[in-house]
Amino acid sequence: MNQELSQYINEAKNIVIFTGAGISTESGIPDFRGPQGVWKTNTPIYFQDFIGSEEVRKESWKRKFSGQESSKRQNQI
Repeated sequence: MNQELSQYINEAKNIVIFTGAGISTESGIPDFRGPQGVWKTNTPIYFQDFIGSEEVRKESWKRKFSGQESSKRQNQI
């Protein structure tokens, strides 16, 4: 890393880093558009269905929380 940049980071009180979507997949977090992405492996749940059905709401929340914690890991990025 550039010495000047390294010094700037070390002395900063706050840092914001913008990255692309692919950084999370390295950590085991599913992406949306890839071959095994969320949009290709799950049927969409539409708002009117979510509001109108307790079972659909349960499925929606199950998708949000299933396996997320166990699949996360650090990456080299």
